[in-house]
Amino acid sequence: MLALLAGAWIVPGLLGPSYGALIASTVGWRWAFISMVPLTIVATYLMLPALRGVSKPEDPSAHLSLRWPVQLAIGVGALVTALSLLSVFSIPLLAAGLLLTWSALARILPAGSLRGRRGMPTAVLTIFLLILAYIGADYFIPLLLTAVRGRSLAEAGIVITAGTVSWSLGSWWQSRAITTRSRLFLARLGTGMLIAGLLGVIATLAGAPLAVPYVAWFVGGVGMGIAYPTAYLVIMDGASAVGAGAAVSSGEVGERLGLALGGGLGGAAIALALAAHTSLSVGLAGALALSLLAALAALILAPRLSPAPEPP
Repeated sequence: MLALLAGAWIVPGLLGPSYGALIASTVGWRWAFISMVPLTIVATYLMLPALRGVSKPEDPSAHLSLRWPVQLAIGVGALVTALSLLSVFSIPLLAAGLLLTWSALARILPAGSLRGRRGMPTAVLTIFLLILAYIGADYFIPLLLTAVRGRSLAEAGIVITAGTVSWSLGSWWQSRAITTRSRLFLARLGTGMLIAGLLGVIATLAGAPLAVPYVAWFVGGVGMGIAYPTAYLVIMDGASAVGAGAAVSSGEVGERLGLALGGGLGGAAIALALAAHTSLSVGLAGALALSLLAALAALILAPRLSPAPEPP
């Protein structure tokens, strides 16, 4: 099922970057976002019949107060804003953002997630780190190639397409390898390939041949396709303890947080570099360094994906 879901990225991965480049180079980049609105309406219409058949949880304790998701959104927003601005308000805003985000996550995520407890909690943390690492580079590769290396939007879009399609290929292979390989092996293999891809992108920023990012991000995408569903399988293994809905939701929270901070922290690094009157390359180096650190943290956590052995 996870491989099938990853396969849904193939067509968007093939068409999306080229379409975005076409819109940006003709009527303007803002229209690339506006033109997606009809598709979201169609997707919502197709989804509604299935949602009507979803039953509500019978256990009242399964409901989460709206306060915590709202607080999480405010906290993450405060974090990114504080890191993007150099002012007297940055430090208190950063402290408030950290407090709001941490306390909200403690209520939303499974117990032990913020401490990396073995098994499902570590898998949720791994999902966050993997998405943070991948998105923190993927969002800024087009900027690197166009503004630093002087390539066209279409050429930059090909790199993004390579990463998206190869993610699906990696997920397809993982769905078969999981029956013969251990989850620890697959997590390490996939994360290692992602690290190799990130190093290739960083080398491109340092002046490596332009063939490097195409190969590197293809490798990185395959790595994500291997490591990401492996972590999700660990989450699903823990569904018996918290319920299937809560298990999947925990992974989704980690993923969305990685998406928000991957783009937000990388953008903050670039904003700070420009505010300090340094080059764009310095800001991009900061964004890519954050991605690399997240991937290395996911690699270190890989052995903790296995649950703790039960006492005899």
